[in-house]
Amino acid sequence: LDRTALPAPDTTRPDLTTTYQPPTTPTEQLLASIWAELLHLDQVGVTDNFFDLGGHSLLATQAIARLGINLPLAALFDHPTIKDLAHTIDTTTNTNVVAPITPADRTKPLPLSYAQQRLWFLHQLDPDSTEYHLPTLIPLPDPVDPTIVARALHTIIERHEILRTRIITDPDGIPYQVIDPPGPLPLPTKDLTDQPDPIAAAKTALLDDARQPFDLTTGPLIRATLLHLTDNRHVLALCLHHIVSDEWSGRILRTELATLYHGTPLPPLPIQYADYATWQRQWLTGHILDTQLHYWRTQLANPPTLQLPTDHPRPAIRTPDGAMLEFTIPEPTTTQLRELSRHHSTSMFMTLIAAYATLLHRHTGQTDILIGTPIANRNHNDTENLIGFFVNTLAIRTRLHDNPTFTELLRQTRTTTLDAYTHQDLPFEQLVDELTPTRDRSQTPLIQTFFNYATNNNRTAQNTTGEPADIVTETAVLFDLTLSIAEHGDALHATFEYSTALFETATIRRLAARLQALLAAIGRTPDLPLSRLDVLTPQDRQLLAEWDTGAALAVPTVGGVEELVAGPADQPAVEADGVVLTYGDLD
Repeated sequence: LDRTALPAPDTTRPDLTTTYQPPTTPTEQLLASIWAELLHLDQVGVTDNFFDLGGHSLLATQAIARLGINLPLAALFDHPTIKDLAHTIDTTTNTNVVAPITPADRTKPLPLSYAQQRLWFLHQLDPDSTEYHLPTLIPLPDPVDPTIVARALHTIIERHEILRTRIITDPDGIPYQVIDPPGPLPLPTKDLTDQPDPIAAAKTALLDDARQPFDLTTGPLIRATLLHLTDNRHVLALCLHHIVSDEWSGRILRTELATLYHGTPLPPLPIQYADYATWQRQWLTGHILDTQLHYWRTQLANPPTLQLPTDHPRPAIRTPDGAMLEFTIPEPTTTQLRELSRHHSTSMFMTLIAAYATLLHRHTGQTDILIGTPIANRNHNDTENLIGFFVNTLAIRTRLHDNPTFTELLRQTRTTTLDAYTHQDLPFEQLVDELTPTRDRSQTPLIQTFFNYATNNNRTAQNTTGEPADIVTETAVLFDLTLSIAEHGDALHATFEYSTALFETATIRRLAARLQALLAAIGRTPDLPLSRLDVLTPQDRQLLAEWDTGAALAVPTVGGVEELVAGPADQPAVEADGVVLTYGDLD
């Protein structure tokens, strides 16, 4: 349930050690205005550090996109002050202007984006699947006017063509987009005032709706229901198909809904999603495509498969049945991790994905770990305020050979991540086709685990004690295991989403507790080798103490075991591949 009430932005300049120095050159002035707008500050000095002001990799991507030039994201990480970055821009000769996105010819069939094409293909395999449904609950003002809500939704759907788009095929079976004219979206009301727990009932209603399939050919690919919780309290339940939206789009929708509800008009959009899809098909060709493909073919040659120990055998066909467990990373640990990130010029995302790779390494023994992570993929300024399916998946490969220290691993992760950002335009769907021509339906192709870090938490933390919350919620999962971490005040709110076909809840609770222990150890002693970082919980230590008695344990009196070893001690009991065990050996 999204209960976020965003505070008014703090426009006061943080108390930095540097004295404010105003921008002087045109490039410095442009950067200062972009940073001030993104960071919600009145002014930014040329010696202020972007990340000390509250910047992170997502805002850095937006800052580069607003410049409108081909500048790698690494430039901002390597030169985090306006003075240094402006000098880099002014002295670099190959910063070409980004190709503009122009309106597509609407007299011709409108192509799907690469990401849409992948989801369309998966939908053909399983039309009733709900894996790619995006349900959300949006709080509404008290008291609410349903007429205004319906009018605001209609305006948003009229404004964003993608929300009235269907996917059909031509006579050759090639899918393309069809944009319907604006029309009202049905907004039924469901009364939950008689429920003992209206919030829980709202979640149930949302999930029930999310289990209903969408028909991509007939649409609409968005559904809305007004849920009446109490006399004066309502929430809006929305469900969209991923082929028309993503997480960033969800934030746009919530913001525009609030803006329109309060009567404020919205500026016109320069382009629509179909224009972007057409542009992507034309731009990602030739030298640009070859460069991206070469990088990923090299980076992901002979990709590893995650061998995380499971509680159950892997089914022959992967199922989306899953659950999620929420827990909190305490404030002291979070503070130490932020300081570590600042000291090594990394983002919290880089620090936390390196820690997650370490956790997987310690549980599998593998020294080659591949983790998927989402990226907004909005490198063009015109896509910043557009609803649609832009998000891409990056495969971050971490090599942990020779037992490096965590700080050494962090430096490697920084380089790998920035390189991946530079080559983020290649659709993951195309990468999968390139690298995994043979598919295994028992698991997802190329990556089996996923990591996501959000700078603003849209969910209320369920537990602030630092221990894993005893809250398990059913959900649909796309991977064996997903770790999501989001800022929540001065702490971090984390969620493990896991396949219930593979893991028991108790196993995930232990994994969550060990992650907390590992993060605390990294915060205290980041210069230790990975093998010496503490991942044991108090329960682990108690169990080890119970085992470490030095005394021999008797064979349990279980039917069958004693009979199996009851033969003559010197007589053969088992033979395999030329190896013979006697009854005595077997005992």
